[in-house]
Amino acid sequence: MSWQTSSRGRRLGTPKTNRKAQRALSGVVPVGAGRCRYLTRPSPGSHDQIFIDGMHLSGGWVLLIARDREHVLEWQWAANESAQAYTALLERLAPADVVTTDGAAGALAAIAHLWPSTRVQRCLVHVHRDIIRDLTMHPRTEPARALLALSRRLTSITSVDQASAWLTMLHDFGHTFREWMSQRTFAAQDPAWASKTGKTWWYTHERTRRAYRRLARLARQGVLFTLPDQPRRHTSRPADLRHHQPRRIHQRCRA
Repeated sequence: MSWQTSSRGRRLGTPKTNRKAQRALSGVVPVGAGRCRYLTRPSPGSHDQIFIDGMHLSGGWVLLIARDREHVLEWQWAANESAQAYTALLERLAPADVVTTDGAAGALAAIAHLWPSTRVQRCLVHVHRDIIRDLTMHPRTEPARALLALSRRLTSITSVDQASAWLTMLHDFGHTFREWMSQRTFAAQDPAWASKTGKTWWYTHERTRRAYRRLARLARQGVLFTLPDQPRRHTSRPADLRHHQPRRIHQRCRA
């Protein structure tokens, strides 16, 4: 990329852009100039927890934002949510104790590279949305309904005891329905689907299996509940397991 820069007013990458975006590429985008009026209070210093996310806007722009519970700290225009773009965003900040992210691969790579001792918290709202995408809001089978109900509990967890109880319920679900989730359908049982996909067999309850395995993987990685049992810095506020006000910020950025 011949003209990439880490300046937060410029964009990394070269996607298709509209005229306003093309004009902005040649210099710093003024705050409030038809782009993002929320970005008005970048603050220095270290933070116990920050939230990072990417907002996909018109004209091929992606706006990467790092914020604490109250203010935007830094931002970066980019072509996509790459590790390079997130590195440009985070390298201007002091390492945080906890970073909350939706799990974008570029964000995770940048955190691991720049802040190897920082703990990662997956945004539980995004996790639950992924589960809904697999199971739908009205699953037909009993195990899928039970897993959806368990997923709904995620965003109400605020303590170590609640997190421990939830993980126990997830383990119990996997034990109870392991054989059910392992059931297979073979081509002879559904020739039409086999002809369409070219598969000789597939998991009968693939969506429920995928949703459960996603939750189990995140639980093993220790990124579902990054709770402050042994914080590195004194703080009177527990780690937040969700992103803060994503819709509100997105609406202001599109204004």
